[in-house]
Amino acid sequence: MAYLHNRDLNLVNLHSAITALAMGSGGAFWSVYLLKAGLSVPGILLVLAATFLSRLALRSFLLPLAIRIGVRRTLILGTLVLAVSFPFVAEVHGIGPALYILIFVTALADTVYWPSYHAYFAAVGDEDHRGQQLGLREAVSAVLGIVAPLAGGWVLVSFGARATFLATAAIQAAAALPLLFTPDIPVKKSAPGAFRYALSRAAIFVGDGINASGYFITWQLALFLTLGQNYMSYGGALAIASLIPARARARSGSPLA
Repeated sequence: MAYLHNRDLNLVNLHSAITALAMGSGGAFWSVYLLKAGLSVPGILLVLAATFLSRLALRSFLLPLAIRIGVRRTLILGTLVLAVSFPFVAEVHGIGPALYILIFVTALADTVYWPSYHAYFAAVGDEDHRGQQLGLREAVSAVLGIVAPLAGGWVLVSFGARATFLATAAIQAAAALPLLFTPDIPVKKSAPGAFRYALSRAAIFVGDGINASGYFITWQLALFLTLGQNYMSYGGALAIASLIPARARARSGSPLA
């Protein structure tokens, strides 16, 4: 198992697992809680659209930030801002200032976290073992995707929204700890031809966007409504849905099999 000998990537995968736990628990209830908080389905879709537009507007400052402080520190910062964004969800009660703050903070968190995460994962990984290392990350995420929604639904029903999203914030903040023991990756101030090279591969993200809008947004709202807006039923359905990819990975020779 040569792909496990990369200590730095093992720590990044630990970070990924903790983040997956946060995203699969409180994060999975982000949009459906807004439905309970008084927003309509079209309203939630507009909120998500505004969040994505805000991410696009904020993206321009990310590269200068990464050049100044390095990718690892940028990722740690993004991890903590992502943690800070979760408690704002519980403060939303219809359209108002709390919702506008949530849109901005979420957009800022996503802008800083996700590009730096993918860049850092690629930088510390090994080209010869890229597929196995990605397989390990996705297999762990699939297993957590079974447990986390059940836990999130139970906490939400038993202790309420504030406790749920505060707990999610604490889990996400803990994801920064493994990164304290990994190396920094400097960013070059210029990379001639990089834009043209990346542009030709941006079409991949068109497919990713279609998948996200279908599964992570529309399907989850439709599922929650179909299940009578019951948090436990919704969490259970997400757990069952996660069993299929987890079983498929196990049969295909995943590192966890």
